[in-house]
Amino acid sequence: MSNTNEDGGEDAPHCWICHEEGTDESEEPLRRDCSCRGSDSGFAHLSCLIENAKHRTKQWDGRDFDKLWKLWQECPGCKQRYQNELRVELATEFVSFVETNYSDNQRIYVTALYEKLLSLTNIVNLNNSARQEAKQSANKILSLVEQMKAKQDPLLNKVQLIEPKVYNCLGRIALKEATKDSFKEALSHFEKNRDLSILLGLSIEVAVAECNIIIAKELCGEIISIEKKVDLSQKLYDMRLKLNGEGALNTLDIGTILARDLMKADRLAEAESLLLKLATVSKRVHGSDHDMTKTIDLLQIGLRERQNTQRLCSVCNVKKSSEYFSKNQRGKSDATVKCKDCLYPVKKVNKASSAQRITQRLPAQRNELLTLGL
Repeated sequence: MSNTNEDGGEDAPHCWICHEEGTDESEEPLRRDCSCRGSDSGFAHLSCLIENAKHRTKQWDGRDFDKLWKLWQECPGCKQRYQNELRVELATEFVSFVETNYSDNQRIYVTALYEKLLSLTNIVNLNNSARQEAKQSANKILSLVEQMKAKQDPLLNKVQLIEPKVYNCLGRIALKEATKDSFKEALSHFEKNRDLSILLGLSIEVAVAECNIIIAKELCGEIISIEKKVDLSQKLYDMRLKLNGEGALNTLDIGTILARDLMKADRLAEAESLLLKLATVSKRVHGSDHDMTKTIDLLQIGLRERQNTQRLCSVCNVKKSSEYFSKNQRGKSDATVKCKDCLYPVKKVNKASSAQRITQRLPAQRNELLTLGL
């Protein structure tokens, strides 16, 4: 709940660190890009956030590395990560601070570099300059890990857990370049992510890698069964639920991927139920203005539009979306309309002959419809 002033109105936003309203000495405005809500909670100046993180880092006990990155990347009010450009700016300052004060501590340096890499990777519209910056951070991490391997550093076991995640980030960055070569590059990174995760026994990372490999293969031109995609995303969603809980951003993120796959598989009732659950949780944990909640809202709008275009096939009595009906059927009445599966049934063949193990060839018209994606 927000505070009220003597006149009964809401207080103006103010920095929770310096308690000042408006801009700071550098004319930087108040920022809030976390899960805090209300008219006066969670706001802070970037300069205040940086100085506060520096001060608390100097008081850090040197043991709990999860606590270290949280000093720079997590809002102490809502206990959620910062997002978007604010997250990138804080991560960049984290790296600079470590380079100045902990230059001889490779584990702290790897932790800071990974936070910067992750913050850049999560930017939706990543420009070329930011992509190069992210790649530089990734290559520095991999170089440091190799140095620690060569020296048989006793801290290697902790740092090495980051290595497969770096390849995950490199793969996601390559996907965003959206070229034929970058899709192949992404596939190579995701396969490396999977192989290292298997070697280190990271089951959740293996599941993430398998989902990403499917995405990259499809973009490279390989035909992937939508049911296989649903099975993989369902498996990962269940794992995230168990490990991180329903309100964690990575759980909600894979939940949106599962919802998209269910929609593509025309399992709209399941998608609707899942999205309703995701929306309720995201609004409760992160608020209506959070990027994740907005993403789920857009998916719900898309689902409703998809549901409005569904028709009931008069033969199989199953509701299907418009792409399941050919053009010459879309004008038919509900009593006579037939979906593509019923209009062009696949005939069973004698299994005795290996040459006949392939189902009946579809008529030429059906092949054209498939080619056009209708």
